[in-house]
Amino acid sequence: MEKICKKFLIRGIVQGVGFRPFIKRKADELSVRGSVRNTKKGVEVIFFSEPGNIDALIVRIKKESPPGARIDSIIQLPGGKVSGKQFFIEKSSSEDNANPQIPPDLAYCRECEEDFNEKGNKRFKYPFTSCLSCGPRFSVLNAFPYDRKNLAYGEFSICPSCGIEYGDPGNRRFHAQTITCPSCGPSYRLGNFKGENAFKKAAEHIKAGNIIAVKGIGGFHLVGDPKNPQAIKKLRSLKSRGTKPLALMASSIDKASQYAFIDAAAESILLSPARPIVLLRKNPSKSFLNSVSPDNDRVGIMLPYSFAHKLLFGSSHLDLLVYTSLNPASAPTVTADEKAKEHFKGPVLTHGLSILARCDDSVIKKTGDGAVFLRRSRGYVPSTFDLRSGKNILASGASENCSFCIVKEGRAYPSQYLGDIEDKENLEAYHSELKRFMKLFSFTPDILVCDKHPGYLTTGLFEKMAAKEKVPLLKIQHHYAHLASCAYENKVTGKAIGIAWDGSGYGEDGNMWGGEFMVYSHQGFQRIGHLKYIELPGGDAASSDISRIAASYALRARLDMKKLKRVPLSYDLTEKISKMILNGMNCPLTSSVGRLIDAVAFLTGLKDWNTFSGEAAIALESAVKKDFLKDPYSIRIIQKDGKYIIDPDIMIAEIADSMERKRDISEISSRFIFTLSDIAVNMIKVMREEYGLSEVLLSGGVFLNAYIPALIRERLECADLKVHTHRQLSPSDNGISAGQAYLASRRI
Repeated sequence: MEKICKKFLIRGIVQGVGFRPFIKRKADELSVRGSVRNTKKGVEVIFFSEPGNIDALIVRIKKESPPGARIDSIIQLPGGKVSGKQFFIEKSSSEDNANPQIPPDLAYCRECEEDFNEKGNKRFKYPFTSCLSCGPRFSVLNAFPYDRKNLAYGEFSICPSCGIEYGDPGNRRFHAQTITCPSCGPSYRLGNFKGENAFKKAAEHIKAGNIIAVKGIGGFHLVGDPKNPQAIKKLRSLKSRGTKPLALMASSIDKASQYAFIDAAAESILLSPARPIVLLRKNPSKSFLNSVSPDNDRVGIMLPYSFAHKLLFGSSHLDLLVYTSLNPASAPTVTADEKAKEHFKGPVLTHGLSILARCDDSVIKKTGDGAVFLRRSRGYVPSTFDLRSGKNILASGASENCSFCIVKEGRAYPSQYLGDIEDKENLEAYHSELKRFMKLFSFTPDILVCDKHPGYLTTGLFEKMAAKEKVPLLKIQHHYAHLASCAYENKVTGKAIGIAWDGSGYGEDGNMWGGEFMVYSHQGFQRIGHLKYIELPGGDAASSDISRIAASYALRARLDMKKLKRVPLSYDLTEKISKMILNGMNCPLTSSVGRLIDAVAFLTGLKDWNTFSGEAAIALESAVKKDFLKDPYSIRIIQKDGKYIIDPDIMIAEIADSMERKRDISEISSRFIFTLSDIAVNMIKVMREEYGLSEVLLSGGVFLNAYIPALIRERLECADLKVHTHRQLSPSDNGISAGQAYLASRRI
């Protein structure tokens, strides 16, 4: 049969995952001649063979691509010329990689685990074992093309033995840029101890109840024995972490299932190449978990994703380790040895491989109707999304749980989680990673996008950038961007009912919004209704001292403070807050559902303070029992100035009455959560009737709740309404930059 020549462009995550060697192996298997090379638009292949062989090769490429790869499209191109009598890999060039898709860091694969466990193998117990299918990618990349000289591994020359594997087309380390072994690669050390002895010494410290610092893939962690009360006490003191939950790492999925309830969906997430932290329901028989995750029915667990983790477990003979980031509260992730030793004076288990990108562990929460990102970071970034735009867009994100997003040549690249941008140090770390992205992607923005909040440091940074570079700056309202991220993720292109509930966001009227009902479209939004404004005594102070917001609600509901029997909600405090409200003294208005949740958590005695963001909401959610998710409290929906106002005063009084009658706290918490879903359902029905809309967007941090989105969906599934939530982006501020970028792309 006559042979033909065909040329194809393959787009997706096809670089840094062994895609070109994979193509060569498959072409050789079918005796197809030709070549493969990286271009700025993807991987370009030229095949010369009989038509049936080429068709079969395309099928194999689609079905058998490497684990870290993702094929978005295979497009046939005109032309194509073959020289030579075999299939070969062409060299890449910087120009050819102007718009690459970078794979995220990947957990070790099964084959490398076999090498690691095999006595006599040169990589036996070597912590940096990797291949084409696994290992660090994003966190060790400094520039393109994806060649060793542009990686942190470039500091280490390949030894002759590794060189043979690197040049062998039949080897799974063929052209693996992270190839290394004990003879030529980095190694761990702890003081004067090196290699496996360093891990043995580290294990001694852990078993003695001490805390150690461990350098990982995207930053340093603090590690200890979670079953040792003194170790947990030391760790909380080091981190100034109070009662904030600590993440755990289990040695295996079987061990993890002893400490938390793991269904098939959760197991799949835990064992995925991303290896995120997954928030799971605790096993109540494991009482030590209450010190790891106080006032919380869930615990965050992840599985080993580096062989350093395997060595720690093997050396200590423990099945569970507490594994939390080293950086102090509100400080950037620590990546350098000097900074680690500055923050931590104890033993440091470190290595010589540079971390080029801060990348915290991703966090996913199992909910009533699936799973949702709390934090999208290691293992998922920088995976990309289609976003048709002819302009380069740079979006800032918000201030808390921050990420930025760049858009180039029809692709959106949301960054990893970068923490709370509340001071100069965090802003510098944010700006540093922003410049790294711009360098990696050869990116210059045509338009900048940021939040409307005048006090956000990210807003100030983007205002300066716009003025310096003479680039247009678009400012987008916070909750509108939340809804846009949900619309973008779910491909909602028309008008929709939007509910944006969170802790706070700067509103168009200068007040702090957070309980919003909107008609959403790409062209703009219409605020249809909101939770009734309430005074926030002391402003930002009330987000921590939640007795202030509870007192504000109690005063508005005309409650008898004696009946509440809550300390510090005393007459003295109430009188002070009353004067602040009456005199309009430092009492900004808020419509936040997040602050309402704080107030109810206080009134029910579950929490007096938020020592970390969302603490009261977690305690209230943890008190919920499914049997009590019914019988909503009374809510008034009134119309005022052309808007629907949700007035919770009667509900607050009913909750106070339930407390006075000593009703079960779980019943009160559950009825309150059900009431929030009831408010949403009733307003959605009103808006559908009034505006004729059938699609619903739910976004904002409140929708991290395990029950509310599922209750809304369940109650509307028979009402000819389609409810959209988040799966690929976070409903929290971590996902807002993608929404900002999406709106900018639609307006250009």
